[in-house]
Amino acid sequence: MKIAALSCSEREELFTSIDKVGRKYLEIQSFLRLENLLDDTEVAKNFRRTFNSFYQVRRNEQWRNQFYGLFQELRRVEQDLLSFENVLRELHHRTNQWEYSFSTKLLHTIDTTRSIIDRKVMEFLEVPFRGQRNEETLSAHYQNYEAIIKRLLATKVVEDILSEFDTRLPILRDISDTKKLDFVLWKS
Repeated sequence: MKIAALSCSEREELFTSIDKVGRKYLEIQSFLRLENLLDDTEVAKNFRRTFNSFYQVRRNEQWRNQFYGLFQELRRVEQDLLSFENVLRELHHRTNQWEYSFSTKLLHTIDTTRSIIDRKVMEFLEVPFRGQRNEETLSAHYQNYEAIIKRLLATKVVEDILSEFDTRLPILRDISDTKKLDFVLWKS
């Protein structure tokens, strides 16, 4: 794995950049303890602003209202009933767009053990999405992507990287291993 070959200074730079974005991620997660993030309150506005900034949401207000409405509804669903396909399908129904990456970001925010699809990470792992955007092809790609992430998490190299992650970034120690690996891949 390319990350294992990083020099000491490159590793330092990697973990410094993760520390910066990791704090914003923790801020998003802290909002989830609040019951209603849709009210027109300062807290709801702060959550949306933080989420939009962290995940680079650059969509119009109508799209964002549909996205956050779905997000609020799905927060109440039992996690074992929460699936990528349901999120993808419902977001498509509401926005008339196949929002692959944003479906995974929404899913991950509710269930942090689920992987986030990101163009940079897909390129790094050499698993770009090619094909027509529809539920079947996106679902198949996401299943393959999650299988790759699970295999990586089971390797000694990644185990060592995550151990170093916990040592260097104790404030992020309690986030899921999936998210830790996502940060490492995203910032590499």
